[in-house]
Amino acid sequence: MSKRLRVISVNFPFQNQQVVQEETLATNRALFDFDVVVIRPPSFGFELGRYDLYLRLAVMMKSKRSEIDRLLAQGGVLVIFLDAPYTYFVHTGGYTQGTRYSISNYAFLQDNFVDCLRSGVGEQIRYSDHGDPFVKVLK
Repeated sequence: MSKRLRVISVNFPFQNQQVVQEETLATNRALFDFDVVVIRPPSFGFELGRYDLYLRLAVMMKSKRSEIDRLLAQGGVLVIFLDAPYTYFVHTGGYTQGTRYSISNYAFLQDNFVDCLRSGVGEQIRYSDHGDPFVKVLK
């Protein structure tokens, strides 16, 4: 008898009622409490250049990165629906002084992940369908 997978979907709606739905990565739910985590990277649709927003994003992304590390260390599955990379910029200071900060919508993953995104097509994917809801979405 196989156990039912615990699945959470962040920013990607499922119609299956057994999938836990979250609208944002800023959820209080621990991602490592699930077997499968499905994430569509966030889009930053707010005013550019606010340092307080940058700090909140940076803290949230760092905490989710450590949760994802724990998820993968315990054998969990991470599914990322790729979306256009976006970087939020903040410049503190005038034209020649101050510091420039930036954070990517993929900052919840390893630092260089966004640099690895390329366009292309492929056919080397295989599915093992045991009634799990995320397999239907992938197909």
